[in-house]
Amino acid sequence: MSIRLRMALWCGTILAVGLLAFSTLIYLLAGQNLRTAADQVIAGRAQRLDTMLSTAGQGGAVAERAEMNRAVHVFSSSGVAVALLDARGAVLARTPGAIIPLPASLASLPSQSFYAGQVAGEPFRVFALRSAAHGPVRYVLAGNSVEAISDNLATLLMLLVAGSALCLALVVVAVWLLARRVLTPISALTGTAASIARSGDFTARLHARTGRDEVGQLAATFNAMLNRLADLSAAQRRFIADASHELRAPLTTIRGNAELLLLDPAAPAAEREDGLLDIAAEATRLTRLVDGLLALARGDAGHQARPQPVLLHEVLASVVHSMAEHPCTPALTMERCDPAVVIGDPDRVERLLINLLDNALKYTPISGSVSCALHLDDGWAVFTVRDSGIGIAPADLPHVFERFYRADRARSRDVSTGASQGRDTAVPGTGLGLAIARQIAEEAGGAISAESGLGQGSTFTVRLPRAEAPKLPGTPASHTPRGA
Repeated sequence: MSIRLRMALWCGTILAVGLLAFSTLIYLLAGQNLRTAADQVIAGRAQRLDTMLSTAGQGGAVAERAEMNRAVHVFSSSGVAVALLDARGAVLARTPGAIIPLPASLASLPSQSFYAGQVAGEPFRVFALRSAAHGPVRYVLAGNSVEAISDNLATLLMLLVAGSALCLALVVVAVWLLARRVLTPISALTGTAASIARSGDFTARLHARTGRDEVGQLAATFNAMLNRLADLSAAQRRFIADASHELRAPLTTIRGNAELLLLDPAAPAAEREDGLLDIAAEATRLTRLVDGLLALARGDAGHQARPQPVLLHEVLASVVHSMAEHPCTPALTMERCDPAVVIGDPDRVERLLINLLDNALKYTPISGSVSCALHLDDGWAVFTVRDSGIGIAPADLPHVFERFYRADRARSRDVSTGASQGRDTAVPGTGLGLAIARQIAEEAGGAISAESGLGQGSTFTVRLPRAEAPKLPGTPASHTPRGA
């Protein structure tokens, strides 16, 4: 069932219920008002007749009888039938040609009351008034047919039904047409979206007549999603191309060395050793590349260990101590290390620190220096790494956290200063270290940023939300890094 049909049916149903309630109320109120007005008319006639008779003179039975007839004749043109009865129910006087149904028992009637009857098959409403103020007890009756009331109510009911049906039909048709007009842009957007889905062309965009209503907002939101999909598609293609390139290089090296060894089994031992060392080195780099890709894939899929409190200052002290002990590295110092607790995966947090420090050491000459610091800033733990390395051009700075991005050949895997040699701590030379660092920081609810300039070194800053320090019986002693 289409939205347009459902809108028409829902509006029709709601309107039908409303019209039914309104028509019922009007019908009941109209019937009540008509009956009340008719009762007031016959009661007024009876009371007026009683007043006229009570003020009439006393001139004997004949004169009194004449006065009764004269008083009854006054109401002959009012459309209300009146009659005078004595205490036994005998008719003393009545409107000429009018018949009033009598009650079953006059004695059982109250002093003033209404009762119903029938005259020639027509319903009749009668008001009975018992009066004994002047002379013997007598009854004044005034009545009228209620057939006209029934006819008027029937006419009103017919008008209400016909009007409600017409109004309902007009509203349903109007809602149908209006829904068609409103949903036409959505149908156009649906067609455009289906075309984009079939062609895979994320450069196409939806166009709405106006951006102020819900349809325009839907188009804007869909276009924003298309922009995101286009960026993701481009990033995916670039990622696949870069990953293929990165995988091809070590595989080519391994294959070349293996073929040389197979073609010349009698090669000198030194050449064979060099070939095997190249194979081992490329295999190691290939392993690190695959590890990095796997870590990014798991992070993208949301596969994380259960978060727990991490003593960031202790992890940092351990990482700095381990990395500073390796030879052929620039001077690594820790200027400050405030106690800080964050929530996250301890292994992932450690890898974040390792990747940032390894990146700084890799692009810093042996004669340069690398320093790090951990301090508190309100509800944040701020980790900073500064180096005196080759720096990053301003145009390349926004892209350093992208996967496989390298600013230039100077920041390639060939610029190893020895900081990464002989260590299996990060993914040197793969172009994934900073991308993994950003992913880990964002997983923990933090952020990472970089400041740099060519020949001016680089500064990387990580901000992680602090957590309340756990109550532990004791904390291990921190290692003191070289030069700290």
